[in-house]
Parts: sequence; C-alpha cells; structure tokens
Amino acid sequence: MTGHSSFTVCTLRNIGVDLMRTIRWDPVTETFVDDLVGAAAKKLHYDYREPWKLI
Repeated sequence: MTGHSSFTVCTLRNIGVDLMRTIRWDPVTETFVDDLVGAAAKKLHYDYREPWKLI
C-alpha cells in the first residue's frame, strides 16, 4: 500500500505540472475532483504503440 500511495503522489504531481494547473484528487475514489473537461483523467491512461501492450 505504501508503494501505491507514493507512486500516486508522484504521478499526480506530474499531471499537474503537465497541465500547468492545480488539480484536486479524491483518494477514496481515486478520481479527480472538478475535472470538467477530463484532461487530468486522460493522463492516467494511454495507448501503447504497436506492437507493445500491457498484459
């Protein structure tokens, strides 16, 4: 659990820097708060280039 929490904080920081704005995170539901356009949520996942895939 500690590893997950540590990684989450680092990832959220990178998303905020990338979007150049403050983001709000709900740790219980693990979702963004007030992410009206969904820009922050899109940064949590991405498509891999072919032939790579996450299994």
